Amino acid sequence: MLNSIMFSKVLKPKHLYDLIRLGRNNDGGYLVEKNSLKVSKALISFGLSFDWSFEKDFYNFHNKAPIHCYDHTLKYSAIKKFSRRSLLNILNIKYYSLLGFKNIIKNFFLSRDYKNFFTNNRIHFRSAIGIGTNLVSINDVFDRIATDHVFL
Repeated sequence: MLNSIMFSKVLKPKHLYDLIRLGRNNDGGYLVEKNSLKVSKALISFGLSFDWSFEKDFYNFHNKAPIHCYDHTLKYSAIKKFSRRSLLNILNIKYYSLLGFKNIIKNFFLSRDYKNFFTNNRIHFRSAIGIGTNLVSINDVFDRIATDHVFL
């Protein structure tokens, strides 16, 4: 069994990387290596939930790059329901911060943001990835994007 000192050495990066953050803090965003972004020509994303801030930042970094997102659990009707419920949070909160209020308003317009973002070459496929009935194979995922320089 590895002790904590050995474990920390195993996880320590061996090189310096130029990292930038794409997406919001917490689950929706990630630190990524800038050169990897520069050479990529498209994005394939697996899982959206109610946060596509990473995908939006990628698109802003690579204007016009195709983005294909796969999330079979996310339906537009669920986004609309989430948006309506977020506004009701104002009535339930006795005290909230300005940031909390901004998030409530942002979430209220989430369905509009979804419609505006997922157009043209930015596609949300309501498909599960795998092998079997009603599943999209990983080969089909890569065939749809039509480039070899894909950021996953």
